[in-house]
Amino acid sequence: LQHLATGYVRTPAMRLVIPGPHNTSALLAAGGVSSTAEDVGRFVIALQSDRLLSPSTRTSMWTCQKTTSGTRTRYGLGWLVSE
Repeated sequence: LQHLATGYVRTPAMRLVIPGPHNTSALLAAGGVSSTAEDVGRFVIALQSDRLLSPSTRTSMWTCQKTTSGTRTRYGLGWLVSE
């Protein structure tokens, strides 16, 4: 594509090169999800209301969870949480 912006990666030899294509076919964190700014805005508004999640689920989403061994994580339900 003409005028396509690309990033760079550093090789083990410390050279900067343009990386090959990235496979975003899986819905993993930071990959595979495409949206518009308008749709993201609608999603955030829905998250902040009771239309998408119950108040208790929304609270859990933003509360640091624990592993099965009881270790506290820095993640809520799918989100990095900062306190």
